[in-house]
Amino acid sequence: MARRQFNVFNLSFLDVIACGFGAVILFFMIIN
Repeated sequence: MARRQFNVFNLSFLDVIACGFGAVILFFMIIN
């Protein structure tokens, strides 16, 4: 159970990082 929760937390954490990274790239593309 604990391992499963950790995996879910890990996936959501990576998802947030990827989303933020994509937003930054989109932001720079709009500026340029």
